[in-house]
Amino acid sequence: MDVKPSKAWYWVAGAVFVAGIAVAVALFVTTLLGVIDDLERFDAPGSQSVTLEEDDKRAIYFEPGVSGTCRVSPPVKLTEDSGSSIDLGDDSFESVLAFEAPRAGSYEVSCETARPSRAAVGPTLASVGFVGSILLSVAAARFALFVAPAIAIVVAIMRHQRKKRAAPGTASPPPGSP
Repeated sequence: MDVKPSKAWYWVAGAVFVAGIAVAVALFVTTLLGVIDDLERFDAPGSQSVTLEEDDKRAIYFEPGVSGTCRVSPPVKLTEDSGSSIDLGDDSFESVLAFEAPRAGSYEVSCETARPSRAAVGPTLASVGFVGSILLSVAAARFALFVAPAIAIVVAIMRHQRKKRAAPGTASPPPGSP
């Protein structure tokens, strides 16, 4: 007896699950590695040169508990930026300032701190691209966790109903029979 849908649909559900999780993990790791790779660390007081494209947004990070002032050359508008933190092994940073590059080129970020510490210039974690990538990875995981089981459940229900109808001795008698 050939029951429809075929068991191959269970493999489809498994493939959807594996692909969704793989996409979620790849997006998440790629996003985090992008932040880590783009983080330019330097000693403060001191400076760091960064090359940016037009409209690139960057944050200036200090070690937790460190305060200071920074300037960027050529001059750009610095805005307060707090709440984002990055922990990379022995280095921990909290965002304190942010700026946007008005044009492509090299920018010198100079910071003065109350005590010697580490600082960094890197992507703003509240940027649309960063948040969008994280949300996309969550969406891919949710897709895998909800769609794949839904496919398997629908296939199981349909197969069970078809087997039940096709089983010998379970057919109802023809109309008009005693």
